[in-house]
Amino acid sequence: MPSKKRVHNENASFSFVTVSRAAPRRRLKAVFHDQENLLAEQVRLVEEQRQTQAAAAQTAKVAQEEAVRAAEQSQCTEVNERLNSLVRAVRSAQFTLPEFLLQLIQTNDRHLSSEITCFLDYHGPQFLDLLYSRRPQLMQQYTLNAVRSMGERESILEDCERIAPTICTLLRSICMSAAPSERRDQELVLATAICMLVQARSERSNISQSILCIYLLACGASRSLFEVLHHAGLSSSYSKAVRDLRGLSKARLEKIQALVRERPFMIVWDNLNIPFRVGEQRQDSKDHFDNGTTATLIPLYGVSYGQLSLSMKTPRMARLPLLQFEPGDLLPSPTQVQQLEDVMLWHIEDILLAQFPKLRERFQDRIAAFPHVKQIPVHKTEQHPLPAMHIDESSLDGTMEVLDTIVNTLSLDSDSLKNHGVVICAGDQLSVSLLDKVHDEKLTDNYSQWTEGQLGLFHVKIAGARMVANEYWGTANSLSPWSLWKVNSLLARKPLSAGWKAKALPPFRPIWDLIIQIMLPAHILDAYRRVQQDRDSAAGGKPRDILYENVRLFNRDSLILHAFGQAVKHGEIGVVMTILAHWMVMFRGTGRMPKYADALFECLLKLKHMHPDLREAFLLNWLVNLTSHPDGFKEVDLLQEHHNFWAKIIYNAKGSGRSWDWLGMITVAIFALRDVLRKVKENYKTPHNDHLERERLHTFTAARPGNEFAAPARDLITHGAMYANTARAFKTFRADTRQTVNKGVPKDVDSNDPAAANISITTKT
Repeated sequence: MPSKKRVHNENASFSFVTVSRAAPRRRLKAVFHDQENLLAEQVRLVEEQRQTQAAAAQTAKVAQEEAVRAAEQSQCTEVNERLNSLVRAVRSAQFTLPEFLLQLIQTNDRHLSSEITCFLDYHGPQFLDLLYSRRPQLMQQYTLNAVRSMGERESILEDCERIAPTICTLLRSICMSAAPSERRDQELVLATAICMLVQARSERSNISQSILCIYLLACGASRSLFEVLHHAGLSSSYSKAVRDLRGLSKARLEKIQALVRERPFMIVWDNLNIPFRVGEQRQDSKDHFDNGTTATLIPLYGVSYGQLSLSMKTPRMARLPLLQFEPGDLLPSPTQVQQLEDVMLWHIEDILLAQFPKLRERFQDRIAAFPHVKQIPVHKTEQHPLPAMHIDESSLDGTMEVLDTIVNTLSLDSDSLKNHGVVICAGDQLSVSLLDKVHDEKLTDNYSQWTEGQLGLFHVKIAGARMVANEYWGTANSLSPWSLWKVNSLLARKPLSAGWKAKALPPFRPIWDLIIQIMLPAHILDAYRRVQQDRDSAAGGKPRDILYENVRLFNRDSLILHAFGQAVKHGEIGVVMTILAHWMVMFRGTGRMPKYADALFECLLKLKHMHPDLREAFLLNWLVNLTSHPDGFKEVDLLQEHHNFWAKIIYNAKGSGRSWDWLGMITVAIFALRDVLRKVKENYKTPHNDHLERERLHTFTAARPGNEFAAPARDLITHGAMYANTARAFKTFRADTRQTVNKGVPKDVDSNDPAAANISITTKT
C-alpha cells in the first residue's frame, strides 16, 4: 500500500511558540460521563484511604499494647522474683515477714532509721493510699481512733512529757499556780498552750486546731470568728474545716456502701421542710420554702445477711391491699385484754410508789414484777445517716425518686438486692401509705419485691395523744368543773387549741406533759384517797354523774397512753402490739381518724400472716436503742425526727451558705459532729393544787354542781367496736364482689338511642 505523503500548504496560517505562551494541551478522553460519577469515585477513594490508615493505626496500637503488656509482664515477673528472693532471705535470717516489717520500722540503727524516715517523708502519702486501697475499713477505723486519742488532753500531756520534758516542766512552772483554781482547769490550759506552740512550729501538727474548728463549725460559728481564732493559733481556718468535713462525709459514705454488702439493713426516711430567706430579693432570688427528704440506714439486729430472702414476700395480685381477716381480728383478743389490764394495774401501783419512795423501799419485796409479753433484748443500735435529698417524698413520684436515689447512693444493683433480701422501710403513716401505693405501678413493680413497709410508732403515739386530748378537751370558757381545758387554765399554762372541732391539731409535747406528767399522776393519787362506793353510776335508774364518768374514761385512756410510752422506752414490743390492737378500735370510734385505724388494722394483719423470720426481724427492729441502756429504747421514726432537728436547726448553714449541697454533706457526718461537740464540752467542761380533792371528781355525786355544763365523753372502745357492723366496714381491704350483667335493651327503648347504653348494664352483688 503506498504511503500517504503530507502535502505542504503554503497558504496555511502558522503561529510562533514563545516562553510566555504555553503550547495548547490535547483534550483527554472523557473517563467520567457526568459530575455524579466523579464525586462518587472521589468519595470511594477517600474512604479506602481512610480505612487503610485506620487499619494501620489499629495494627500499630495493638502491637504497641502487646509490647507494653509484655514489658509490664516481664517487669512484674522480675519484681516478683526479686521479692521472692528477698522473702527467702528474710526467712533464712529467722524472721517472719510481719516481724521483719515491724522491726524495720522500729529499728534503732542510724542508717536504716534515716532511710525509713526519708521514705516516709517522700512516699508516705502514696504508702497510705496503698494501705487504704487494700484495707479501707481498717484505715478508716484507725484514723477515727487516732483522732479521738490525739484530741484528748491526757494523751497530749503524756506525749509532751515523753518528748520534751524540759519544756513541759518550764510551762508548768509558768502556767500553774500554787493554789489550784476551782473555775479553771490548769491542765487544760497547759495542753492548749502546748498545742498552739506545736502548731506554730509545724503547720501539719494541727490535730487540736482541727478538732476545735470542727467544734466551731458544729456550733454555727461565724466565718469571721474562724479567722480570728485561726490567726491566734487556736483553730484552723474555715476553708480547712469545710475541707475536712467533706472528707469525713466521703469516708462515712464509703463505709456505708461497704456495710450494705456485708450486713442486713433497714431504711427510715422523713420529709424535711426548710425556709430559705433572702435579705435582698431579686427576680431570680426570692424567699422560698423547700421540701426535701432525709434518710438513715440502720443495720438490723438479730438478723444475718441474706436471711430475709425475697421469697418471704407474698406476691401482690390486686391493686387494693386485700387482706384475709376473721371476726376475731376485728377486736383485741381476750388474751390481749387481760395483758393490757395487768399492765395498767402495774403502772397504777408504780405511779403511786414513784410519788412515795419510802413506800417502795419498805415494800420492795412485795412489789410485783412487770408483766412482760415480748421484750427486745438490750443492745446498741448503729445509725448511718444518708445524704439529704432535695426531693418531696409526699407524692408517688417523689417516693419512687427517693427509693431510686437511695439505691444509687448505696451503689446497689439487682444482684445486690437479691443477695441482701427484704429491706424494711420505716416512716410515718403517709410514707408507708405511699410506699404501698408504689407497688401498684407497673413500671416500678420491682419495689414490692424487696421492700416491706413499717409504720412508725412515734407518729402513732402522737395520734394517740391527740385522740385523748380532743376527746376530753371540753368547751372553752365552760362552767364545767373538769375538762382538759379547765385544768390547763387552772395551771396557768399556755392556751392551746384542741378538740374535734378545732381548726389546727394540738401540739404534741404540751398535751403529752398535761396528760401524762400532770393529770394522770394527780388523778391516781386522788383516786387512792377516795373509796369508790358505786362502780356503775348509770345502773339501777340512778342519775348520771357525767363528770365522774368522763374522769373514769379519761383515766383509762390516759393510762393506756402512759403504758404505751413506757413500753416503748423499755423495749416491750409485745405490750406495744397489745395497745395497738386497742387503739385500732379506739381510732375507729372517734370517727375522725380512719387513716390511722386502717394503718393499724393492715399492720397487725400483715404481722399475723407474715413469714416467721421476717416477722421476728420486723418486731426486733421496730424500736432502736442508741445507748444500750435497759430504758433507752425509742421509735425508729423519732430517731429520724431527731436527725432532722440536728440538720435543720443545729448544723444548717446561715445566709447564702444554706443549700441542699451543704445539707447533703452535713447530714452524712451529723453524728460525728455531735460526738466532737460532746467531746469538746467534756474537756472544756409542779405546784400543789387541791382542785381534784375539792371537786371530789373520783367520787360519784348524784347532784354535782355544774354537771349540766359537762359534755359526756364517749367510750371509744365501744363506739369503735360498732364499726364492724356497718355496711362499708373495712371496704379498703375487701375484694369487690360486684359483677356486671348485660340484660340487653328494654323493648320500649330505641336501640339507636345513645342513652340506651347507660341502662342496659346493671350490677349484681
